[in-house]
Amino acid sequence: MVFDNYGEPDVMRLRDVPIPEPQEGEVSIRVGYSGVNPADSKTRAGHSAPVGYPVTLPFVTGRDAAGVVERTGENVTEFRQGDRVITWGSEDGKTWGSYAELVRVSVRNVAPMPQSLNFALGGNAPSESHLSTLDVSVINRPPTAHEVPGRVWNHTQPIARA
Repeated sequence: MVFDNYGEPDVMRLRDVPIPEPQEGEVSIRVGYSGVNPADSKTRAGHSAPVGYPVTLPFVTGRDAAGVVERTGENVTEFRQGDRVITWGSEDGKTWGSYAELVRVSVRNVAPMPQSLNFALGGNAPSESHLSTLDVSVINRPPTAHEVPGRVWNHTQPIARA
C-alpha cells in the first residue's frame, strides 16, 4: 500500500513498487503478516512530519511485520535466507514498508521469531511490546492494576509458550 500525499485511508493505493535490495547490514524480508502500528496511520495522515519524522512521498507504510528472510546484504551474519523473523521499522522512515510484499530493514530491527508463533502474532509483537511499556511513560505515574494486564498479557502470553 502506497500513498502519494497525506490524508485519510483512501489516499492509499495498491500498486507495484520497486523491489527493495538489501544494502550492507540489511535484509529483505518476504512479509508473511504486517502488523498495524499506530505510527502507520499517523504517518499517512501527515502527523509525523511536523514532529520530526518526515517521509519521502510516495511512501509505502508499515512498521511492523513477521516474515521470512529473502536476501541478505553485505556483512550480514546474524540471519540467512529462510529464517523466520520479526521486524520493526526504523524511526527515520527509511526502512518502513511492511505493507508491501518485501521490506528492507537493518538487522538492528530484526529478531528471530520463535517457531511457536504464527506470522499474525509475530507481526503484531513489536507494537504490543512497545505499547506495554509506553503506557507507563505516557501517564507519568505508576499504572493501576487495571491498566497493565491487557497489553502485557497480549505480548507475553504467546511468547511464554515459545
